Amino acid sequence: MSKPTIYIPGLPGSNLLDSHTEKKLFLNIPGLLSPAKKKEILRRLRGPDDLVKGDDVVAGIPIRRAAKLLFLDLAKQADSLYDILEGIGSEPAKFGWDWRRPVYDQPMLDRLEGAILRLHQVTQQRVIVVAHSTGGLVIRRLLEERSGNANLLQCIERIIAFGVPWAGTLKSFTFLDAQDSFALGLVNRTQAQNLLAHSWAAFDLLPPDPAKTNMTDAAGRPLNLVVDGNGNQISPLIERDWYPAALRHVMTLRADGADHQLGRRLSSFNLPAPGIPVTNVVGWGTATTLQARILGTGAGQSVEFIDGKGDRTLDGGDGTVPRVSAAWLRGPEVNTYHVPVGIVPGATKHPHGVLWRNPGGRNLLRHFVGGRPLEPFLYGAVDDSDFFGGNSVRLRAVALAGDGRPLANASVRTLDLTSGPPITKSFDPADDGRLMMTIPRNRIPKVGTQLRRFRIEIRGRVNGQDQVESRLFFVRL
Repeated sequence: MSKPTIYIPGLPGSNLLDSHTEKKLFLNIPGLLSPAKKKEILRRLRGPDDLVKGDDVVAGIPIRRAAKLLFLDLAKQADSLYDILEGIGSEPAKFGWDWRRPVYDQPMLDRLEGAILRLHQVTQQRVIVVAHSTGGLVIRRLLEERSGNANLLQCIERIIAFGVPWAGTLKSFTFLDAQDSFALGLVNRTQAQNLLAHSWAAFDLLPPDPAKTNMTDAAGRPLNLVVDGNGNQISPLIERDWYPAALRHVMTLRADGADHQLGRRLSSFNLPAPGIPVTNVVGWGTATTLQARILGTGAGQSVEFIDGKGDRTLDGGDGTVPRVSAAWLRGPEVNTYHVPVGIVPGATKHPHGVLWRNPGGRNLLRHFVGGRPLEPFLYGAVDDSDFFGGNSVRLRAVALAGDGRPLANASVRTLDLTSGPPITKSFDPADDGRLMMTIPRNRIPKVGTQLRRFRIEIRGRVNGQDQVESRLFFVRL
């Protein structure tokens, strides 16, 4: 029997409406295409300076479907999740929130608490919260702030978190520093900077102050999401000379709020025992903004962003959130499942905005929501940049037990190569059940006039039993 679910999207995954007419302000593509209407829409989408006062904008439901327009991939985002959940018998409740306001906005948290309690009351079952990206920060804030409400905690069976920036992300930073714009020319860099500078939640996404929060991974290595010229970890919530003069007051107000409310955080949920189980889904392997360097001081301060996949350390990210941030959450109630992001069998790619469509993400939803047995967590993906060309093909694989821990004695072996012995590589226990291997392109046999095809076997042992999964991959000639 499937479980009741409630979905909390990330930023900016919710529609915003005029509170009087209920007409859509965001995502209003026709309005943004009209020069006469765009200016007024962008003005109304600015978050208020005074969070106590309401305004004439309210949150609608999560955006079901949109073009790939924003810094989060909204393409078929919610629709694809709903399809999966409804396919296993769970029609999700949809919780939209006003991303112009912070994740600690009290009226929003009141609404979310009420939505969870009502769903529990109607179904007489404990609720599974499916949180995407910033939505994970929203549900964490609700639970930790209201941890004394035993009724609320007992209503929730599990949190399934997809690509949550637990320790911050850098994508909103690129917009705040006017180094990014919305696609298709709908909103230029200056307009995007102005819009995000007025969004409180955009600052909630910035990495916190390392003087208050332990910004290291489970092995004690610094996350280094934001560093100064000497390589020391810092936070853009504290280091502010890069703020443009015209927006300094607006940005300082929101940075103060984020630093005060979220600057000191733990790498584990602060809830009374036994806590709430968290299934933490972490994507890795596609191009992601991995680090920001804040250089200089005063008016000459500048920001440099470093993109990459982190091949040397197997890090990278899901396209929006660095792996080290999504995997930062830990504790006895947290089980982390890495999923490789790239070209998966079927020649499709499922990055940050649709991590639940990744084979591993679908497996977890079917198990925890639909009650189906968890299939072997043995998956692979070809790096998307290698799909179309190059002398070699990089393959990323995971071999995890049912609780997300690395499988013992796991390995990957290539099959069907044209010459020489199979390529075999063992998983390093220190790499969280992740592996990357390189396959010469000229050893992958051709299929027709446009494609090459190869198979791999991923092996590991669970409870003394061998598990083997064969995966088939295609790449272009």
